[in-house]
Amino acid sequence: MRKISKEEKTMKLNLFKSKVLTGALALAMTVAMVPSMAMAEDAVKGTSPELQSELSLQLTALGEPVINNGWSTFQYGGVSVSISTDVEKIQFVQYPAVEGENEYHIVDNTNFTYFPKHFSMKISPQSEVTATNGASFQYYNAPYGVVTMGTEPADFTITNGNTTIVVHCPAPYGEATVGTGPVAYLPGYGQFANEGVNQGGWGDAYTNDTAGRKAMMNAISPTGISLGSFGGYAIFDFGENGVANDPKNKYGVDFIVYGNAFVGNAEPGGIQVSQDGTTWYNIAGSRHYANSTVWDYTVTHTNKVPTDDDIEGTREGKPFTGEYKAATKSKARPNSAVIPGEYQIKYNTWHEHNWFPLYGNYFKIRKAGELPLANLSLAEQFATYTPKTGDAASKLELKGTKIDFTSMSGNDYTFGYCDVHPNGNTPGVASNPYTAVAGTAGGDGIDISWAVNADGEPVNLDNIRYVRIYTGVMKDNPPFGETSTEVCGVYNVNPQATAVGVAYQSSLSDGENTYEPVSVDGSNTQGMTLIQQEPGTMVYNIAAEDVADLYLNGIKVEENEVRIGNMIARFDGKNLTVEVSLGENDTQYLQIITQPNGDEEAYINLVKFTIN
Repeated sequence: MRKISKEEKTMKLNLFKSKVLTGALALAMTVAMVPSMAMAEDAVKGTSPELQSELSLQLTALGEPVINNGWSTFQYGGVSVSISTDVEKIQFVQYPAVEGENEYHIVDNTNFTYFPKHFSMKISPQSEVTATNGASFQYYNAPYGVVTMGTEPADFTITNGNTTIVVHCPAPYGEATVGTGPVAYLPGYGQFANEGVNQGGWGDAYTNDTAGRKAMMNAISPTGISLGSFGGYAIFDFGENGVANDPKNKYGVDFIVYGNAFVGNAEPGGIQVSQDGTTWYNIAGSRHYANSTVWDYTVTHTNKVPTDDDIEGTREGKPFTGEYKAATKSKARPNSAVIPGEYQIKYNTWHEHNWFPLYGNYFKIRKAGELPLANLSLAEQFATYTPKTGDAASKLELKGTKIDFTSMSGNDYTFGYCDVHPNGNTPGVASNPYTAVAGTAGGDGIDISWAVNADGEPVNLDNIRYVRIYTGVMKDNPPFGETSTEVCGVYNVNPQATAVGVAYQSSLSDGENTYEPVSVDGSNTQGMTLIQQEPGTMVYNIAAEDVADLYLNGIKVEENEVRIGNMIARFDGKNLTVEVSLGENDTQYLQIITQPNGDEEAYINLVKFTIN
């Protein structure tokens, strides 16, 4: 085969693309629509003979990669390589008239409007992969791996024995929804704080002392970040266009958080979202309205080895082996009294270093042109650091919503939290968060419609830019250390072609009056119902049509009687009632979520009961 120049190759490929996008051929010839030769030929039946002739000429340029079950795959020399057509909207094509039979191109299937900076690629059997122009490939769960592009086109060379394959990728374009996160990271007091710093360990957001931050935006880092005990956090920036609360997203899931959970090892993390990095909203998960959940919880840590903060550079510090107790403050609801307390955390022998996050690791600049990892300017509402002064030790105050840690089973934290469900092997693909059980893979999908203000009331957000993830429990498990949320990546979900629909809203009645939810700022997925009653007990009927699953304050309604805080729900298989008891000045919240049997979004109705 004649060897052609780079310039001639580029000319041929550009000519191919220009013809693909010409007139009626734009839809027929877009690579997205060519999962097979037969389908491509069928796509233009009925066009003029001239167009059919032109199409036939162009089709001869395409090889035979196969699309099956959402993956574009080719096999060469015993090596199979696949990329996702569903998640990242890309696929393989081959130009045998231009290059050798072992060369393939990755193109987008969105009319050449988008090519991702990060995407998954399966290579089996496990092979050696090298890349040009700053790009990289890293296995995270073979055969699955993550491609990270630089700013230029890149070639990936896959080598396995005598087999060599070259995959060509264009420079990323059109990906305005992905920022550069994590833009802030600060672990709470715990065994991974200060550990593996400058070595890509769980206690650092940098990969090493010279490279940048771990690739965790629309990517999964094999070694993520550990958030330590309650309040340790990471903040991710999805860029100016952010994450849309898109009606085309299956189940209403707008983004997905991936941790390192497995069956029997849920370490739930709380989540907040913001449009501007200043005003933050809580994601009201399945435990948010439980009586045991504290909406405003504060823990204050003190460095028991103050001299560790005097050390220049990064280090682990000396272990403190005595009894360590952190001061706490609990304010269950906005009008509740503040209750002081303390919490004990015990050291273990596997992580013999200082567990307090040290100044040199998180509070000083480590990379030129960047802020300290803690980025307190972005997290000032939730983190206050007091540096060491003289003999006075440094202190760290962390805040958030604390849920009661009842067990390590994912069944106890159904939706709205992260590091609860295993990741699985299809990053970016949403699972139904309402039907997930402890072993359901797919990470933890988050619906922006779960967002609420400090009073627990829903807010309608069209999109968000920032996501803050923090350890949402305060639990020590000696000798294994604190319960700590881990984060390995966050994904912006790709929407479906059309809106998925919304469940019917619920309503309540007391025999005389019917109470319908009022839309929250025009939202078609969120409503709020205000009911005033006299002190005492009232029974309300709950009506909800055509739903497969119905949740009351995160508890799935089944054929039984269940206590929901100070309320009692009864369901006989046909009729659903809730018994509400209020004393003087009492307020009760009842979050009713209806979710149909399908891809539709849930409808969220927050009922607020107050005294008349």
